[in-house]
Amino acid sequence: MSDTIDLNADTSSAAISGGYDSAGSPGPPLAFSGSSFACAALSAALGIGSSIANFSAVPGLAPGISALRQIWAAFENIKHNRTRCKRLRDRSAEIMKVIIRERCPDEGDDPSLEAQKLYDLLREIGSSMSVWAGFGYAKGFVYQVTIKQDVEDKLQRLDEAKEKFIIAAHLRTERYLRDIQGGMQVGAAERDAISRHQGVVIERLGVLQEDFRRQTGEEREKTRQQILHVQSVIGDDRLPNTELRGQLECKKVKEAPTFTTPCYEIWEGLWMGETKVALKALRFVTNDDVKRKRDRVNRQVRIWAELRSERIVRLYGVCSDDGKYPYMVMPWYDNGNAVQYLENKPASEHIRICLEAAYALQYLHTLPTPVVHGNLKGSNIMISDEGSALLSDFGLSVLAGDANSASFPTKYHLWMSLETLTGEQTIKSDIWAWAMTTLELVSGKEPFHRERHVTRHWQTISEGGRPKIEDHRSSAFDTYPGLWSLLESCWQKVAANRPPIQDVVQRMETIIGGKTQA
Repeated sequence: MSDTIDLNADTSSAAISGGYDSAGSPGPPLAFSGSSFACAALSAALGIGSSIANFSAVPGLAPGISALRQIWAAFENIKHNRTRCKRLRDRSAEIMKVIIRERCPDEGDDPSLEAQKLYDLLREIGSSMSVWAGFGYAKGFVYQVTIKQDVEDKLQRLDEAKEKFIIAAHLRTERYLRDIQGGMQVGAAERDAISRHQGVVIERLGVLQEDFRRQTGEEREKTRQQILHVQSVIGDDRLPNTELRGQLECKKVKEAPTFTTPCYEIWEGLWMGETKVALKALRFVTNDDVKRKRDRVNRQVRIWAELRSERIVRLYGVCSDDGKYPYMVMPWYDNGNAVQYLENKPASEHIRICLEAAYALQYLHTLPTPVVHGNLKGSNIMISDEGSALLSDFGLSVLAGDANSASFPTKYHLWMSLETLTGEQTIKSDIWAWAMTTLELVSGKEPFHRERHVTRHWQTISEGGRPKIEDHRSSAFDTYPGLWSLLESCWQKVAANRPPIQDVVQRMETIIGGKTQA
């Protein structure tokens, strides 16, 4: 049999022979060539496009694709028990998708033992379904109970064989990780297998992290080196447990903070004894606050730490056992935040950073489960070494308490919408905050900079008060016509009337001439 199977052959009829013998046992398998419609449907079910011919040429996959092709084509001619047979057909396709996703990267032309067992079972199913497809209405009626029992048996066997196959794939990944921990170099295929089994990787790193915390001396140092090596292979230097230990996973390297504001301190730190990081201490909360609100804090930290985007600052976690204030651990950026970076920069740079902040919000708002930033302002946009904008400091209101409480940090309310001030946040709250942040960055003045009291600010915006262009003079509003009207549309009192982030991005690109691309 050829290793390449053409599932796109335009065959208008099926050659069917055989059937159940007088004892009701399956007869010989049938030769069956499916229609082009069935072939296209199979390709779609596997999620690999309109043609499967190229995919079936991958070493080790041809036997399964061949069996699945027979199953899919045979189903077209089955007259009884079609609902149950469709379940068996679809389950077989799901099994093949699992094999494609989880197959051993070094098995070559010879499938692993677990994959071979699945292929044998798929071939058996294909033979049986070809037989059932040959039944007329009368014979199909006679054997419908037998077919029902056979289908249920095969469904159960498929599930059992799939579980064994997945377990074997995970064990191989574990083996690769142990090799990495031992200092061995792994190839691209092994790295690919590891990337497809993130759960196994995270579990292994979690074990190493706990060992690192428990151990001392040379044993701890050995585990630290193992962690660093695994992280270098997977290309991510974070750890699973984001409740960090001070003086162990992260520590301050100087006696005083590098930068201080009424709301926070920035300390220079080391991550895992290797990487220079920023430790952002939150002056408006205490370690006791973090511990008291532990579940809420951990939820917010997990959301941020699990984000994967070049437009989002990486978060390692939060430490609440090292000094007076809890601190967040994140990469160190020499360029600082957007307010610092844009000082003395031309208007074009200001507008570019604002657009890139909108791109970052677009990433958050269009995730399968949209994420609300909830804390957008100029000082929470960091600037990478390449000069790109990255969003930071997600949802600090979770740490500080309700937005309108006395504990909320000084001036944070100036960027907040009416609904945020009353304790409700949606993605449309971010639209308001983005417009206030853009106003801040292009004019160099904070929004509502003449107001300082939360209650007075709440009253102002609830009565329709908005920033005035004469209070925020900037050449950007002359250079980029349409910018002020965009900001005004984002300050609608009713959140639903504010534009979605996709529209904001599109209008910003139009305003600056479409020169910057996402």
